[in-house]
Parts: sequence; C-alpha cells; structure tokens
Amino acid sequence: MICPHCNTSLKRKERGGSRCGKCRRPFAFDPKDNPLKLHDVLVRKLVDKLSDGGKLRFSTTQFYYAAVRKTVREASGAGISVVAVVVLLGVLACGGLGVVQGIQEGQLEGVAIYMIPVLAVVVGVPLWIYHRRWRPIEPKVRRANFQADVLRRWLGVYHSDPPGLVEDAGYLRPVVPPEPTLAVLSPDKGVLVCLAANGVPQRLGVALVSRPADLPAGVPVLLMHDASAIGCLLAAQLRVAQPGRRVIDAGLRPRHVMSAKGALMLRAAPVKEPQLAVLRATGEFTEKELAWLARGWWSPVGALRPAVLIAKVEATVSRALAGDSARREAEKVGFMTWPAG
Repeated sequence: MICPHCNTSLKRKERGGSRCGKCRRPFAFDPKDNPLKLHDVLVRKLVDKLSDGGKLRFSTTQFYYAAVRKTVREASGAGISVVAVVVLLGVLACGGLGVVQGIQEGQLEGVAIYMIPVLAVVVGVPLWIYHRRWRPIEPKVRRANFQADVLRRWLGVYHSDPPGLVEDAGYLRPVVPPEPTLAVLSPDKGVLVCLAANGVPQRLGVALVSRPADLPAGVPVLLMHDASAIGCLLAAQLRVAQPGRRVIDAGLRPRHVMSAKGALMLRAAPVKEPQLAVLRATGEFTEKELAWLARGWWSPVGALRPAVLIAKVEATVSRALAGDSARREAEKVGFMTWPAG
C-alpha cells in the first residue's frame, strides 16, 4: 500500500502497528486488515469523488456505499475459476473410468468407492449453482456498524471526519422553507441530509421529508427511493393515499440500475409472488424488471453521488412541473450516472 503521508510504497512488513516504516506516521487503514480493503489513499479518492473535488458535501450513507462498493462488486462477480473447472472435470473423468472398470471386473467395492467423487460432483455442482443464484449479496460491514468500524478509526488517526462528511443524524425533522415549490420525499435520510447540507432547500425552495405525513400541502412531490420491491411500490401507494397530488417518481427504477455500468446491486431474500402481482398490476414495470426484483435484487438510492441527486432536483424544479408532459420528461432523467470506482 501507499503511505498517505510520504507516498512511499510499503510492503506488509514495513507497515506494522498501522505506522509507516519510513516516516513513522500512523495511518487509519491497511487493506489486508479490514473487510472493505480500505486504505487511506483510497478513502481520500472516494471523498474526492463524492464531494466533486471538494465542492459538495455528502452524507454518511453515501460515504458508506462508496466504501463498500468494491467488495460488493467482487462478491457478486466471483465465479468458479478455470482451475476449479479443470479439477472437477478431472475428478469426474477419473471417477467415471473407475466405475466402468469396476463394473467390467465385477469389483462392486471398487465401484462404490469411485461412485463417491462422481456423486459429489454431480450433486454438489448443481447445489452450488443454485446457492450462488439465490445467495444474499450484501456489504461485509453493515451500515449500522460503519460508524464504529470505519469512521471512528479515521477520526482517531486524523482527529476529524473526512472533509465534506455530514452525519445522517443531522436529519432530525422535516425541512420546510416558507413557500416550498416542491417536496422531496425519500425514506433514505442520507439523501435528505445530502440535499440539506448542500443548501438545496434554501436555494430552490424545496421541502425535505422522510414520511408522507410530513408533506407540505399543495405542492408536487419528487419521490426518491431504492430500486427494490418495496421502494417501487411507494409511488402508487402515495398516489392512492393522496389523490390529486402530483407525484414524480424519480426512481431508482430497476431498469436504470440494470442498464447502468457500475451500479451498486445487492441481493436479499427473493420477493414473493403476491408482492410481484401488485407491482405487475401498476403497469409500470417490464417482465424483465419484475424478474430482477423477484430474485431479490435491489439497489440503494443512498449510493448515488451528491451531484446526481442535486442535478435531479434542479432539473425537476426548472421544469416548473407543468402538466403531465413535464412529469414524463422529468421521469426520463433517471439516475444513470454512477461512480466508476
């Protein structure tokens, strides 16, 4: 790894005790010692991306998803290696030959012995494939533990949070300017913290709420939610609960995530058919999207960079939300820009 202070490339033996063996200054993270494979130089690069070169502030949630992205991508993409395939084929071939020879020679005991590895491959490989198809994919560090496992370590070394970071706890109640033109509704408080920290309510006259009950009366709603079965139902539920209210579903939509390079995709338990039937009845999702959701795939809106979130709100407000055509145009501006790192 590279020392964040003197830029020396350090071997494992040169960075014992979380100190650089050259300049003797401490660092927060060794990629060999933490489940997210973080190191201080990488953290600074993540901060630079999130803050758009120091121009924007970001929430703890956004920093969390940026930090876990690499290991999640590795976990979701990990497959069986070429070496493993060769070994399995070799075991199957040898076992098969042994079984055939045992049958020909009438050695039932030999047949039974050779059948063991053959059955292990024949039964084990399909089970492994099934498990891989449906296994959960989630960050190695839970969101609830991120403060203690990562941020506290950084604070202990550098005596301050990463520059631009704003704690999610900063959202304590709805932010409602005197005469709002629009309300942003998001169950993910990290989204609201980001918008508030970057002055969006004051600059654009936008209210920020996490619950429908807190929506100011008489203004359109820009809904920002996870690309998940629960998140995708929010717009329909809100329109039923508050008839006459203009609701702009900004996503995340499954199709935006499925087609976007670098999108953070997680997987939970498969979605049951009754919930899928409700989604299908809305007429807003393709069968391909429903199949993606059915397998438990989802993507958090909190993983999007501040610049993307702010641009979406700015674009919606600038259209003045006049009529259905404006609503359709606003919905076309999906969250398609994901960090590449």
